[in-house]
Amino acid sequence: MSTFRKVLWWIYSLQLFLVLPWFLGAIYRHEQSMWAWREFSVSLHRHGLGDALLLVYLYVLFYSAFFVIPFCILSASFRPELHHNPEIARIDCLFLSGWFAATAFLFADSFMEFIRHIPIEDWRCFLIIVWAICSVVAFQSLRKLKSHSGIARAEHK
Repeated sequence: MSTFRKVLWWIYSLQLFLVLPWFLGAIYRHEQSMWAWREFSVSLHRHGLGDALLLVYLYVLFYSAFFVIPFCILSASFRPELHHNPEIARIDCLFLSGWFAATAFLFADSFMEFIRHIPIEDWRCFLIIVWAICSVVAFQSLRKLKSHSGIARAEHK
């Protein structure tokens, strides 16, 4: 990867690191809408075209996270270049990432309403137990992925 592409990737990642939690929190608290066209009209009316266009850019970053993050995770996990047909593996990663993004957008309002209505005070201990179990499974999955990627690299050589 060229230096220019690395710099662009870092700039995108830093912007996403700021925008993703900011927007998710604001959407959760009903401070803003999930949908850019609603917020564009509000921002255009309140602050003018420049602010509204900046908001559209931030929404593009936010929306891209639902495709780019799963694609990066899938590409890193399945290493398309190590498969017999790397083009098919990349197409599979693209399809699954698109499916994830479409699912997130299709059910976004329902997801947020479900999360808003979780009685966190009553479920706090239960959620910590679930988190601990998921952490153990995630650690084992990570170890398995690392061991399989080592085997795949050894077979590739």
